[in-house]
Amino acid sequence: MAEPDGVAQIPQVEKVSSAYTQVADQLRRLIVRGEVRPGQRLPAEPELAAAFGVSRGTLREALRVVASQKLVTTRRGVQGGTFVSVPELGNLGDMLEANLGLLAAAEVVDVDSLVQVRAYIEVPTAGAVAASGTPEDMESLRRAIEAETVGTESGDVQAHRGFHLALLRAVENPLLEIISAPISSVLQSRMKRSVVPRERWEVVLAEHRAIYDAIREHRREDAERLMHDHLLALGELYKQIDLRAEPNL
Repeated sequence: MAEPDGVAQIPQVEKVSSAYTQVADQLRRLIVRGEVRPGQRLPAEPELAAAFGVSRGTLREALRVVASQKLVTTRRGVQGGTFVSVPELGNLGDMLEANLGLLAAAEVVDVDSLVQVRAYIEVPTAGAVAASGTPEDMESLRRAIEAETVGTESGDVQAHRGFHLALLRAVENPLLEIISAPISSVLQSRMKRSVVPRERWEVVLAEHRAIYDAIREHRREDAERLMHDHLLALGELYKQIDLRAEPNL
């Protein structure tokens, strides 16, 4: 049988990742799936390295990766070792904010994408609070508006975030704040807010007041419509003051 001529063309293949990355990925899956539970101590380094068939140096690199994702923690002393972290909601928010920041910096996601996700969350949230918000919720929103009014007068451009946070907290689902708040933080970090005139922030405050009135009066559809329009306007403002773009105010 004759030998085939030429050099074989290799189809696109998946690149082999480094050993420590493969170990880190397996450890992450074990933790996320609950096969090793929060608070449990992992086996000692020699035993764990042998289980994965890697050197202790490779294992340590993998553990550093998993620790950076706040999935494990290391304790010193006689009772020390590497333990699966007990989950904390704040850690999840920090991780999401850090990764969103990297995606935004790399321009994988843009301002429109970030604002769109906020709208998916905050528009129905405004409607839900209008429909079933408690007197305590209304008081929290009122205080947020009051603080924002003072902040607007003093030039505190961060004061406007309080209203949105109070609204998210009113539904008593911590995941909403964990998802939405990091998006807001990433948007804030890439905005040159100092170029925005005070009059524009007064418009934002007026829009918040209108949303609050609709919520307080249990006008669900109006609350959702006003929040939608408010976030749409904010998106346009954010694009104008994006640090990566030329200001056009």
